[in-house]
Amino acid sequence: MLLAKDIMTRDVVAIHHSASIRELSKLLTEKGITGVPVIDDEERIVGMVSMRDVIREEVRGLEANLEYQDIYELFSSALNTEEAEGVAVKHLWVEEIMSRNIQTVTESTPVPEVCKVMYERNIHRVPVIRDGKVVGLVTAMDVVRTVIEGRQIG
Repeated sequence: MLLAKDIMTRDVVAIHHSASIRELSKLLTEKGITGVPVIDDEERIVGMVSMRDVIREEVRGLEANLEYQDIYELFSSALNTEEAEGVAVKHLWVEEIMSRNIQTVTESTPVPEVCKVMYERNIHRVPVIRDGKVVGLVTAMDVVRTVIEGRQIG
C-alpha cells in the first residue's frame, strides 16, 4: 500500500505567519500555486493559507452581487500591482487570515487515509509533518498523478 511519503511533493513552499498578504500573493503567483503551509520562527506549521482565504477576507467589503470570477480577477490583478494601494486586504498579515484548524498526516499515513481526510474536510492539500515541521505536501493533483501513472493506491 502506498504511503503519503510515496506520493507527496517534497519541495514544499511555505510562508512565515508574519508575512503580508502582498507577499503571499506574490509567492502564490510566482510559484503558480494556490495555497501554502504557514510556519513560525522555528519552521513549525501553524496554519494553512490559500488565495481563497485572501478573496474571502476581501469579499466581506464588496457588493454581494459580484460573481466569483469577477472577484478573482479583481484581486489577482490588484494584489500584484503597485497602484492598488486602496485594496484593504493588502494591509493584512497571513496570520490574520490563515486557517488554524489544520489537518496533517505523517509520512507513514496510507494514501487511502490521506484521501479520506481530503474528502471529509473538503481540502485540496494536506501537510505531511515530522516533529512538527513540514516535510511534504500531498495535494489532490498528487493523488490524480498517482492514479494516472497506474499506481495502486490502496
